[in-house]
Amino acid sequence: MAFNKFAFGAIAMIIFATIYNIAAIILPTWSANKT
Repeated sequence: MAFNKFAFGAIAMIIFATIYNIAAIILPTWSANKT
C-alpha cells in the first residue's frame, strides 16, 4: 500500500507539473492572440 501511495503521488505530481508547464507556455500565447 505504501508503495502504491508513493507511486500515485509521484505520478500525480508529474502530471500536475506537466499541465502547469503546458499552461505556462500556452496561456500567454493564447491571451496575446485573443486580444
